[in-house]
Amino acid sequence: MAENKIKVSISVNDQIVRWIDSQIERGIYRNRSHAFDIAARFVMKLDRPLDSLDREILESVRGASSGSFMGLDTIVSKVNAHLKSNYDHEKIQDRLEIMESKGYVETQKTTGVGVNDISASRLTATGREYLKEVQ
Repeated sequence: MAENKIKVSISVNDQIVRWIDSQIERGIYRNRSHAFDIAARFVMKLDRPLDSLDREILESVRGASSGSFMGLDTIVSKVNAHLKSNYDHEKIQDRLEIMESKGYVETQKTTGVGVNDISASRLTATGREYLKEVQ
């Protein structure tokens, strides 16, 4: 089934357009419309309310010593054990990035060539307050 698409006209900072064009040249996006569609979908993800998986991740991270970071492997293991599930590191990492953008967690990242992965996370005061509210 064909997707209904609406044409829009927008004004965009020239640096953003140059960056998008460089990504198109690298084959990351098909065209400018594709880049903006992906960006909008990402922002929509950020806007969604937290669900039971997110709350379980926060609860797992809360289990770390006060102020300490908990490794991603430990977070994934705790979530999967408690929910009797098999979520992979990438799924948990995606959720942690969204929760970091909302201020619920702070993360440490492993960086290198082509790598920007979350290696550990800890709960923020905002995350602790959120957990109190939903209990």
